[in-house]
This record gives sequence, structure tokens and C-alpha cells, in this order.
Amino acid sequence: MPEFILSFLYRPRSQQWLLFVLLGMGSLVAEVAVLDFPAWRLWQRSEVRYLQQTTALKQQRKKLASLPPLAQLREWCHEATMPEAPRITPVALLTRQNVRIRHWKNGSPAQIQLWLNWPEVKDIFGGIASLYPAWSAGDFTLGRQNDVLEMTLWLHTGD
Repeated sequence: MPEFILSFLYRPRSQQWLLFVLLGMGSLVAEVAVLDFPAWRLWQRSEVRYLQQTTALKQQRKKLASLPPLAQLREWCHEATMPEAPRITPVALLTRQNVRIRHWKNGSPAQIQLWLNWPEVKDIFGGIASLYPAWSAGDFTLGRQNDVLEMTLWLHTGD
């Protein structure tokens, strides 16, 4: 190996200069690569982090854009904080309306027999529709007995 290196000394002068320039440039490139490689890796990592953060930001903005408008969210919050209507049963409702209850059978469906006057029929159905939890009148029969109407309702609960 030393003979090979020493052979460069005995070459023509133009080849010696060319060899000197190439070796000098090679050593400079190697030095720059060795010294700047950590900085380049750091810059590359920061670029990767920047791209990851940009992608995450775009995803967050898409999620934010898919949310309903602020006014709608405030309305929903207001509705959620509104107090619930008090729970009331059909019997309690009918007792308030001074309807005479002839028979009440709890179950599914619940059965109730009433004695009432004709104008009260509409009020009964309106009251049942406003109950909480929701009740619905499935089948019903309406008949006349003496001076009053006899109504039998089969009620279904919404729970």
C-alpha cells in the first residue's frame, strides 16, 4: 500500500495537481458531511414533525368544521338544562280534572273506565297526550249510561 501512495509523487506534475485538488475536495466533502450530518438530521426531524403537526391540525379543523354551529350547540345546552316535566300518572291527571274513575287496572296496556260528560272527552285525550312519561290511548270504547258517558281506555306507556 505505501508503494501505491508513493507512486503518486512520481507522476507528472499535472496529475499531481489534479490528485491534490481531488483529494482536497474529497476531504472537504467528507468533513462537511461529518460535521453537518447531525444538523441535517435535526432539520429533517423537524420537517417531519412539522408535517405531522400540519396533518393533525387539518384533521382537527375538519372535526371542528363538522360540528354544528355555535348557536345550535347553545340551544341544545339550554334544552338539556331545562327542568324535566314532572312525572304524572293518568289517574292523577284525571283526578285533577274531576273525572269520576270507575275502574283502573294497571298493566300493559293499562285499562281505565271513566264516567264523564261529553265536553270532557276532548280534554281527556289532550291531557293524556301531555303526560310525562308519554302515554298513548290505544283502543277505547265510548258508551252511554243514564246521564253520563262511560269510556274505557287502554293506555300504553312510552317507557
